[in-house]
Amino acid sequence: MSEQQIKAEPLSNAEREWIDDQRAACSKFVSELIKRDVGPTPAIPDLHSAFDTWLHQFVQSTGKRKLFSKKPHVIDPNSIALSFGVVLGDHIATATPLDWMIVTDAYGTDMMLYAPDKDGKYTDIINAPMNMVAKRIESRTAGWIEPTYNAAVEELSKMVG
Repeated sequence: MSEQQIKAEPLSNAEREWIDDQRAACSKFVSELIKRDVGPTPAIPDLHSAFDTWLHQFVQSTGKRKLFSKKPHVIDPNSIALSFGVVLGDHIATATPLDWMIVTDAYGTDMMLYAPDKDGKYTDIINAPMNMVAKRIESRTAGWIEPTYNAAVEELSKMVG
């Protein structure tokens, strides 16, 4: 990508508040799913376990059922994608020089992790954790959070140098 194709801007106060809301929602969801308090920031292993538990419940709730059967209450997939994506992104940001920004590239504008170069100028090092979660929900993929987090941190750290 060329410099003209990507732009990163700091988050507004409203966007920072939205991220805080997603963090709180994720902590609540993870605590409910793994049946213990995880505090304000679920650790990667807890996030991994909770996602797999939720995904199993989600798949069960969307499968074919007998007429009039009770479906279990399952947290909305969009809520999972956003809240788990924010916390996954927070963990990646803590382990790398990336930070939350509003990024515009050839694919559109979204809240992503972005790494500027040492002078604070353009790079094309971005990561879209909310999109990562959404794609795994769509493909019904379990067991991915912990290994993907480890690989992302390793790769992004190499890229940033």
